[in-house]
Amino acid sequence: MNQQMTITVSNGKSEWTSRVAKTLGKPIEWTRKHWSKQLERELTAAQTLWLINAQAAGIIALFATGGTWALRLALMAWFGWSVLKCRKVLREHA
Repeated sequence: MNQQMTITVSNGKSEWTSRVAKTLGKPIEWTRKHWSKQLERELTAAQTLWLINAQAAGIIALFATGGTWALRLALMAWFGWSVLKCRKVLREHA
């Protein structure tokens, strides 16, 4: 007597990663909608991430009072670069 059994294997990892990606993407989507209202035009997720980068650089550079002068200069350079890059990205998709 020959018996055969078929086993179906589902890829649970892809379901898990897509669920995590959706969860982590929600705050970016909320921020994108907020900035789209403020700028009165539709922004992409990439543009939103550049805006977040510029904001983070500014806040970190502003509150980095305990570091050395080299660290402060590096943070100010990061802020300046991120603002210029943000302006460039926003102008390209205008």
